[in-house]
Amino acid sequence: MTAASKNWQTFLPPLNFWLRTLLALVGGLLLGLSHINSDLFILAWVALLPLLIAIKGTTLKESYFLGFVFGLGLYTVGAFWIVDFLYLFKSYAGAKNYIFSSLFWIYCSQMPACLALTYQWLSRNSPIPNVVLFPTVTAFYFACFPVLFSAQLGETQSQFTTALQAIEFTGVYGLDMIMALFSITLFNLLKGEHNKQQLAITGSVFVIWFGYGAYSKQAWEETMATWNTTAVGFVQPNEIPTIQANDIITGYSRTYPPELDMTERLVEAGAELIVWPEAKYKDYINNELVKKAYLHNIRQLNVDLIFQDMETQQSSTHGKLITQKYNAAVMIDKYGKQQPLYRKQKRVAFGEYVPLVSDIPALRMWVEDFFGNFLNEIGKGSGPVIFTAAEKKLIPLICYETMFPEFVANAVPQDARGSILVGLSSNGWFGKSVQPYQHVYSASLRAIENRTPMIHALNNGPSVAVLPNGRFLFMSPYHQAGGYLVDLPYSEHSGGSLFSRHPWITLSIIYGILLFAILMKLPIARLLKSNALKPNNN
Repeated sequence: MTAASKNWQTFLPPLNFWLRTLLALVGGLLLGLSHINSDLFILAWVALLPLLIAIKGTTLKESYFLGFVFGLGLYTVGAFWIVDFLYLFKSYAGAKNYIFSSLFWIYCSQMPACLALTYQWLSRNSPIPNVVLFPTVTAFYFACFPVLFSAQLGETQSQFTTALQAIEFTGVYGLDMIMALFSITLFNLLKGEHNKQQLAITGSVFVIWFGYGAYSKQAWEETMATWNTTAVGFVQPNEIPTIQANDIITGYSRTYPPELDMTERLVEAGAELIVWPEAKYKDYINNELVKKAYLHNIRQLNVDLIFQDMETQQSSTHGKLITQKYNAAVMIDKYGKQQPLYRKQKRVAFGEYVPLVSDIPALRMWVEDFFGNFLNEIGKGSGPVIFTAAEKKLIPLICYETMFPEFVANAVPQDARGSILVGLSSNGWFGKSVQPYQHVYSASLRAIENRTPMIHALNNGPSVAVLPNGRFLFMSPYHQAGGYLVDLPYSEHSGGSLFSRHPWITLSIIYGILLFAILMKLPIARLLKSNALKPNNN
């Protein structure tokens, strides 16, 4: 018996099928808990270790199954809100609700299943150390596997801002790799199969990452203390979600909605910029009477306003009238002038468009029948738009666009000085679940990745304001209507990062390592390696 195997057996009993399954499930549950409770962020740093132990020495089929079990633990806990979602928008209850929710969890669980399978296959006789290969495979699947609501490992770390600071260079993908590196390092230590040189290198990586995090976090606090502030007003309607046209509240009208009433109060309190969330139809873009009323009122208030509305365009092609809708962000500046519209680019699959099946009539009919009136086909915007207010550059993002690191970075201008990210969302379809918190906590990562402040207004709350070092300056009450005023630090001389300028770098490195690992598994690579090991008799 080798020293390594003795070390392994000291910590673990022989692993049968059921123990391996239990370990995989525990790992998924740990990661799921860190997704629903940001205070449990530390669990995400060790959640992959049980999976690594479970798949050690297994076949490819067993690794896939154990990764799938890990995924069930992760998604049934971390995405349990799908039950509320289906109940609210499809009125599904009881067994029917859980059947459809289970289909969602089963699909999402394919991601860690494929992760475990791919790592197990690539790691066999690989020239790439597992401390490189496992973080690479992990980061690739969390970033690239097609799921409806994406979330990286690093999304669990919004409260651990020291660990976040270096993502200004790598994006959250780098943090995913660091977290996976921590688990594989613990795994190697547990097995006793590490060497001093490798341990010194990985240890240095952690020292550099966290050392920079501690320094950068404090340096930004000192820098921001010297900045000017702008008074931002959040309007939080807390409307009940509905697929029907909304009724006019007594005492208000299309030309004077409740949000405008609250805007007047916030302006009286000193607000310079007002943000309304994505919410019910405003009828501003397509109704000239409403538009004129808004422009007049905002000019009178002398305030900048950003809000969301639906735009309808009609065109004629070959004598056929075609109607196209867009989900748009609008800015009216304090002079009563509307700036160019921003049209949403990242649309919600099956909510705002039907992926892949639009040209297959039978399949499209089934999808439309299932999603009913909730399915509201909208067009895709052509690119980012920058709203301007004095020396500030306001970058609008609608709904779950805020969840995509590279997309947000590409929206930030190359000259990002004075930039502020502005998210407009409506998460009412998720009820009073934790999903809206999961959504807005990502603002901490987007703010650091691009080194800009970020404000994110939610219809039902919580609305947040986040500083460029990831600290939450403000978080509104959940499911409570109101208006909130925040003095947000900003600088016309600061903004932007390596990641915001070159967001493709980290993923390109991940793709490169993964491609090399795959090439090494091809028959030609094995043949060349075999020939290289043969003795030369000449």
